[in-house]
Amino acid sequence: MVDDTTLTDVLGDHPKVKILTALLGESDRDLNTSDLARLAGIERSTVYDHIDVLRAYGLVEQTRTVGNSKMYQLNKENEAAKALGKFDWALTNILAEKEEAGELPGPPTRANTRTDSRSWLDVDRTTTARSKIYSTKARFPRTSTSRLGHGRHSSSSSTDERN
Repeated sequence: MVDDTTLTDVLGDHPKVKILTALLGESDRDLNTSDLARLAGIERSTVYDHIDVLRAYGLVEQTRTVGNSKMYQLNKENEAAKALGKFDWALTNILAEKEEAGELPGPPTRANTRTDSRSWLDVDRTTTARSKIYSTKARFPRTSTSRLGHGRHSSSSSTDERN
């Protein structure tokens, strides 16, 4: 699910980037390794290979244990994790502005629309081009983003039932 995001397009598709992107997209809840693997589009063993390094950097925290499953979340107190979220937000705003100005090649694309998961970033959404897009276009799933310069768009038909 995270292969078509602004972060993976800019930073690459390394499993750590995919894990962070999945956690960023679901910042309102904690995830177990199976959920992380599914959302990141990687094997569960790959999550186990990288989660401890991300925890060592302080980007990810273990929130609790449910049964035998450890639950993880982006560390909202970590300055680097906050900066990553702001970086993702800024990239998405740039993409939205280019989309709105018709500067993207190929068919219409979709900017990242994870509005409700951003409250912890203290980002002012009202002054961005994204606010215009939200008011005029239907909302897509949280991890549905376009790949800048590739002229692709998400074909996901799933909906976010938590909203």
